[in-house]
Amino acid sequence: MEGRIRLTQFTAEMPRGTVLAEGRARFSDGILSYAEKEDNTVRHEVLFTPEEIVIRRFGETVTEIILNTDSRGTGTVHTPYGLIEMETELLRYETEQDKTTVEYRLMQGEQMVLQQTFVWEWKGTTDEQN
Repeated sequence: MEGRIRLTQFTAEMPRGTVLAEGRARFSDGILSYAEKEDNTVRHEVLFTPEEIVIRRFGETVTEIILNTDSRGTGTVHTPYGLIEMETELLRYETEQDKTTVEYRLMQGEQMVLQQTFVWEWKGTTDEQN
């Protein structure tokens, strides 16, 4: 299926939100795929299941964030300078017909590195075969 996506990121530093992606998106085999608004060579893939959310970002750095609904997950960032590993903590996971909200923390031990909220909104999803 294809449609349109709008991904907004909220942090304590940006409480009004920043639109990271807006445009075409594809949903296939349970994975939502789209490109970033400012650089369409940077791709995102997101898997939403009842047990976990897996967010992958492919660009100069490759990021994978695994958010488990019942325990801490993992976050990895592959940079030209090496690998960074962190734990993740899912704080909120809400789904509606055309909107999903995920709030989480990145942790180094018991210290919070980042807390942010992603809101995905979709419109005009159509079946590819039509």
